[in-house]
Amino acid sequence: PEARGTSGGGGTGRRSWYRVPLDGDVSLHHAIDVGFLHGRATPTALVLADPRQTWPGRSDRRQPPPDTRWNPSTCEVGALVLSPLPRTGALLWRRQGLPSNSTALLPLPLPLGGALVVSDNALVWLDQVHSHGVALNGEARCEATPLVDGPPSLTLSLR
Repeated sequence: PEARGTSGGGGTGRRSWYRVPLDGDVSLHHAIDVGFLHGRATPTALVLADPRQTWPGRSDRRQPPPDTRWNPSTCEVGALVLSPLPRTGALLWRRQGLPSNSTALLPLPLPLGGALVVSDNALVWLDQVHSHGVALNGEARCEATPLVDGPPSLTLSLR
């Protein structure tokens, strides 16, 4: 971690910013989206990442060796606790096996909490202990949690 800059304000109680690398012990490579969990005593950042850098148009080029099967679940979410003193970040938990076409991470307010991972074919809610998913169509794949089929007349509105 590296501290730099000042936030100014002359005695407003603000601290200067600091950087927490996402490599090394944390090992969250190729971040897609970042959000902060609600209702935590210390700032906790969620990072949606795809370490293999796959996407639907390129998935056929990332074929594994012949003795293994193709994995459509390459994304992961890591919860990173940010400690203002001594300005460090530590990985609290990680959930791997999320859909490779995940595009967004939406932290949800309490009492539900956790976060919603949005992909082209599924919605996955997760927190430190639990995860649940809904398949939006027949192409949905997720290794992190079983996906239940939505009803045929499922209509979603994210407002």
